[in-house]
Amino acid sequence: MLSDMTADLVYIQDALDEFRSFYWREADSYGLHPDQLVGTPVGANFGPVAIVPYLSRVHQVLETQIPAQFPCEFWDRQGHGWLFDLWISPIPLSEAATPQVLVMGCLQVKALDHASPNVPLPSTTPIPSADYYQKLLTQIAWNIRRTLDLDTIRQQAVEGLGKALGVSRCLICSYERGSESVTVMAEYCQPAFSPDAASSPGDRR
Repeated sequence: MLSDMTADLVYIQDALDEFRSFYWREADSYGLHPDQLVGTPVGANFGPVAIVPYLSRVHQVLETQIPAQFPCEFWDRQGHGWLFDLWISPIPLSEAATPQVLVMGCLQVKALDHASPNVPLPSTTPIPSADYYQKLLTQIAWNIRRTLDLDTIRQQAVEGLGKALGVSRCLICSYERGSESVTVMAEYCQPAFSPDAASSPGDRR
């Protein structure tokens, strides 16, 4: 229940994906000042690592007026990382006002192990429409039909899905019943992440 949750992070975000207010009890420790964040896009200086899926959930709440809860990893421009358990709730407003949501976060993990200095946040461009995803999936399917090579099919699928979902990494793995491990058959990794952290196809997990 939201009433049982002690929020560490609280902010209001509007339908234009900008901060309208901001509070975080540890903000000063990381040089984050509310007056510098309010009016800026969520993710420009502080925000979710996977910005596209996050914005998709926010716009879903705005459209359906149904609150949502999910874990979300945040980064800042200095490479600090945190994992929050988020609650996103619509704010009732007059028809003339810009739709807004209240976001409350309970800190779960501080200073994530893989956070590193000077790692850029993902782009904060507006969330793609449903038509964009449909066209992208259609293109993936079309590319797959053009080849019978299984390795090519796997790689095209994992790259297409990784870009569409806005995730840092995406894997396709092979699993045999009874086995205690899986084999990575194809992998997509965002350029901002160290190639040394990526596993080569065929690695056992």
